[in-house]
Amino acid sequence: MRNVARYMVVLLSLVAGSLAVAGTPTVTYHGRLLDNTGTAVTQTNVQFFLQVFSADGRCLMYSEVYQKNLALSAGAFSISLNDGTATTPNAEPFSINRVFQNQGTFTFAGGK
Repeated sequence: MRNVARYMVVLLSLVAGSLAVAGTPTVTYHGRLLDNTGTAVTQTNVQFFLQVFSADGRCLMYSEVYQKNLALSAGAFSISLNDGTATTPNAEPFSINRVFQNQGTFTFAGGK
């Protein structure tokens, strides 16, 4: 079994103009990953779990998992939701367009 560092990035809300009008819509998240001592994470296999929840934080609307090599990045990363590079693509019931549409009603299956 390979050694994989796991870090969770929870996206409760984004202020980004990355939803493209033409082509595949994406939302890009840039950041720098530090450990609990403030040192940059520079491992080769870092997993990012990006999740978008409803405004009340109770319902998962969109989720993808990415694996990044941060060995030469000083902890800096850039991840674009819905760009086709996720190691585990979204399996939730809503598309990235629908999640950030900011109108209408969402219906969730029971038990989620």
